[in-house]
Amino acid sequence: MRGRSIIGRLLIASAALAAAIGATGADAQTYRCVGKDGRKYYGQVPPSQCTGQPTEMLNSQGQVIHRPPPGDSKKTESTAKAQSAKKQVEDPAAREQRLRNSALLDTYANEREIELARSRALEEIGRARKEIEKRIDEAKKRQAKAKSEMEFYKGNGNPPQALEAAAL
Repeated sequence: MRGRSIIGRLLIASAALAAAIGATGADAQTYRCVGKDGRKYYGQVPPSQCTGQPTEMLNSQGQVIHRPPPGDSKKTESTAKAQSAKKQVEDPAAREQRLRNSALLDTYANEREIELARSRALEEIGRARKEIEKRIDEAKKRQAKAKSEMEFYKGNGNPPQALEAAAL
């Protein structure tokens, strides 16, 4: 009894799978390759495990409609090796840029928020700059006042040390 129910379930599942495949359209294409690990991979786009491997194109009935020429796999391997070498050279800068982009995307929801944060930071810098300029002006005024008081002590004796330090 139990064996029949499993077979019945398998038949229903395979019928549903066949209906789903048939519903995708007669011109649907699938890619197939044997990965470097020796396993077969299938997909609507060339599977990532197939990078550098010859990939066949199948029609909706599973028949091969395009197979790469036999010598093409070596070209593909050499192309993949060249791309890998180029990627390793560019990798540190690209990785740094990806990390920065990722940090921005994790911190802000959209470009408008980034611009708002930037404008707030610029306003804060502007306020700090004005405060520093104000302090510099006050220091220059104190220095000018100390220099004018030093004029009094030029011929009349030694000025206080604090006044000498302020006049410098």
